[in-house]
Amino acid sequence: MARPIVQRMIINLLLKPQPQLQLLKLALPSHLKEHSLVRFISQNRQLHKDVDVLDHTCEVSNYDAYLMNYKPVVRIMVQTLKEILDTTSIETNKIIADNPQLKKRTRANILNNYYNLIDAGVQKSTIVKNAWLLAHENNRLKDKLDCIKVLNMNNDQLIPWLRLTQEELANFVLYTQNDMGPYTYNKIEHLAHRLECSIEKLCKLTVRYTFLLKIPISYIDKKLNILHEYDVSNKHILKDLWVLRYSENHIRHRCELYKDTGNLEVKTWAIRCPLRVIAR
Repeated sequence: MARPIVQRMIINLLLKPQPQLQLLKLALPSHLKEHSLVRFISQNRQLHKDVDVLDHTCEVSNYDAYLMNYKPVVRIMVQTLKEILDTTSIETNKIIADNPQLKKRTRANILNNYYNLIDAGVQKSTIVKNAWLLAHENNRLKDKLDCIKVLNMNNDQLIPWLRLTQEELANFVLYTQNDMGPYTYNKIEHLAHRLECSIEKLCKLTVRYTFLLKIPISYIDKKLNILHEYDVSNKHILKDLWVLRYSENHIRHRCELYKDTGNLEVKTWAIRCPLRVIAR
């Protein structure tokens, strides 16, 4: 616990103007002067000697100008990722290969995104698996995190929604909160319970099936009740959520027709396909 705090203090001090940097070097014990983190930040400060930039824990001076004018250095970005994510060189290189947009980001940008995620309760392991989060520009990620904060949920589960634009995300949050009436949970929690899947998985599916959250929850419940009545499993429904776009009468009618053909298990495609397909 003490080591990260000391490291953060060192980072903050090293990023201050040069006179204070010299005092810090004199005050540091010899073993800390040789610490790789100290050496790296000291070198990094030299690169930014004309720009006053502090990390997420401090007030940032001229941050917009810095992002606009400073050309990102891949070497510094790689070192930054290794520091905050505790990844090896091989793991870090794979992260960059999978998320090449990170090469366009500055150290300050990545640190800002990282600490905003940590402050929002997102686990480091989740960030490592979703390193694209660190590639958000300026304060876009912070705006998105503030948007989902109103749901008072585990943000680890809502990560798929952070791929949405700010406008799309705001609509998703609105749909999730609305139309719940007597229900104890919000719409995404209720649907995850009804469909017997994780909230994270359902969030991924709602990004693909954007219509789902727009349907009133009472309608979805009635449609699910009909499908379950005909023994359509949640596993099959999750693979074909398009069936929930159809009316209750249509779903029941198709289920009856399909059963009349002698098939014991109703398939979701039978609800969507033309009638001639069922008649074959």
